[in-house]
Amino acid sequence: MKSSLKFFDFDTNEVSDCGDVLVIETSSEKLNWKGILLEKGESPHFFPNNVYTPYFYFALALEADLQWKASMDGQMKSLKTVPGDIWINPP
Repeated sequence: MKSSLKFFDFDTNEVSDCGDVLVIETSSEKLNWKGILLEKGESPHFFPNNVYTPYFYFALALEADLQWKASMDGQMKSLKTVPGDIWINPP
């Protein structure tokens, strides 16, 4: 699925297509967490340039594998995040 996050060109304030390369595997969107969106995915390349997002930002950097669970379609799904996975917002 595509990312629900919006990226905007810093100069024009128009929506940028830089996030179109993001392929989202899991999203919290259907959980209706007010004000929170968590996405896990990948991209063959993601090099945003001169863009911004209107969201609060956090990043997760890992030095070891991380095993965790998330609710998806009413079921708990086991997830694995490995060093090298990148979580960003904004870019």
